[in-house]
Amino acid sequence: MNNILVVKFGGTQLKDPDSVRRACNLVADIYEKEKPDLLPVVVSAPGKINGEYRGAKVTDLLERIYNNEHPNINLEEVKHRVKSLASSLTLNLDFLDASISELERQIVDNVSDKQKNKDRSYSAIVGFGEKVQVETVGRFFDLSFNSLPNRWLNYNEFGMLTQEYRDADVLPESLSMIENSLSKLEGIVFLPGFISYNSRGELTTLGRDGSNFTATKIAEALLAKEVRIYSAEPGVRRAHPLFVPDAEIILELTYSEAREFSELGAKVINSKSIAPAQNENIPIFVVDENGKGTKIYSHVSLEHMGAKIIASVPNQSVLTIQYEQDKAGILEKVANSFASAGINIDAIADERHGMSLAFSGDKDIGKVLEKLRVDKYILENHLARISIIGEGMENQVGVIEKIGKCYRESGISFKMISQAMPQLNVTSFIDGRHERIAVRRLYDAFFGNGKELK
Repeated sequence: MNNILVVKFGGTQLKDPDSVRRACNLVADIYEKEKPDLLPVVVSAPGKINGEYRGAKVTDLLERIYNNEHPNINLEEVKHRVKSLASSLTLNLDFLDASISELERQIVDNVSDKQKNKDRSYSAIVGFGEKVQVETVGRFFDLSFNSLPNRWLNYNEFGMLTQEYRDADVLPESLSMIENSLSKLEGIVFLPGFISYNSRGELTTLGRDGSNFTATKIAEALLAKEVRIYSAEPGVRRAHPLFVPDAEIILELTYSEAREFSELGAKVINSKSIAPAQNENIPIFVVDENGKGTKIYSHVSLEHMGAKIIASVPNQSVLTIQYEQDKAGILEKVANSFASAGINIDAIADERHGMSLAFSGDKDIGKVLEKLRVDKYILENHLARISIIGEGMENQVGVIEKIGKCYRESGISFKMISQAMPQLNVTSFIDGRHERIAVRRLYDAFFGNGKELK
């Protein structure tokens, strides 16, 4: 395997001058101590700086501009944020002028509807954050560590080629293009996450978790030895700290567990970002600045098998339909009805004369009911989806019994429960009012910390 290490810094790690300085110091330290032949560093747009409206992530401010929400106010805040960051890092601000002028032009076109392709307009506006951030961080690093070999490349300079403008998939030929662009380089190379380009050289965007995807896609192309994602959290926790403040950090996850955790509610890294690393069996480390965190890879030790994580998502609904007799093709008809309404089915529980289907609660189910024309149905809203996740749970006796006991002792009733073979997750749906206590009770039962629940 090549002596290449890919690292990624999110918006929280690059939100202000002090954060950028720490990140750059860490990059220099990694390069000098670990001595990789090539160190691609993927950067995100500046993150949230405080709890105020205008202290939001730069990407969120840009999305508000795209949605025509106080565009002038938000534009001024974006310009202030990027200029203030560059100025505080003692950089000459001239390099920002062209990008800001292009952003202003794109905003005028978007507001006036001159730009008919709204996805194109979205990427041209929302991709601004990473476009200027990579040059800001790259210039500062070169100013501070010019004895180390370093450079920065922007969105259209390293082969991340797409066809769509928004939520784009990277084209297959990108792997060889990325390899050709980067493998001949040495030292530290700063690259923007989230943004890419098409065959016309126009800026495109990669969708949610786009910066993590950029990092793992580069690792796949270069056959890197690992991907290191720096986070404010020291790894992945067994449950959301909102519900379990002292939730334990998980040391190991398989690719499948991490993907399942993401799809069932976690926001650490999504399945799209996991796939490129999994393709070449490249480990992903989600770590803090001290290197403590979680390793995501193909296998875990036997001691880490079994129930491992609790994921929870509010605002879920369950539709139960009833029919007089079992009919061939009923599942296909139901699935097609949901698909035509643009609603994803998250879980199914079936019995001979009835079927329950879970979906995100903010969808209009009326179109489905109209198409199905069923006489008897029950629709339950405001539910929470609670999932226990872990490899090898099929060999862990009493998982469902333990879940049931937790709920019974807490006065919580199942609305629906679902599992599949292999048993990678067991998912239940309960009244949304009980989400917090359910997660706390399950955490104590499965990972017992011995502390009294409050």
